Amino acid sequence: MSLIGHLIVLSDGVPSGSMPLNDGDMLTLGRAPECNVRIRISSVSKLSARLVGEGNVSFFVNETSTNPASLTRNGTQLHSQEGVPIYLEHGDQLKFSSRVFLFEYGASFFPLSCATLALS
Repeated sequence: MSLIGHLIVLSDGVPSGSMPLNDGDMLTLGRAPECNVRIRISSVSKLSARLVGEGNVSFFVNETSTNPASLTRNGTQLHSQEGVPIYLEHGDQLKFSSRVFLFEYGASFFPLSCATLALS
């Protein structure tokens, strides 16, 4: 499996950690304990979204129509339909309630040593 990129956690706009996304990976994001990235905010769905790595590209898939995550590219919010993959570009921002993430292709300087990430 080759590294595609990283999902970077932003705290007040500053990177504070990241999770790698490799070819063949699927990261789940949501409130449920079994999600790879657990977001402990009551308005976030149990399974809110997935990030999928295929070859050398990544996709964002919203998994809910109730309080869906938002995807912003170059300052413009993109509309996503539940279950429909959207190609991720370098620098795209994902927002789940008040929690913001940045997706970047390539290496990251903020690795996390754990297999899952829990955020309050």
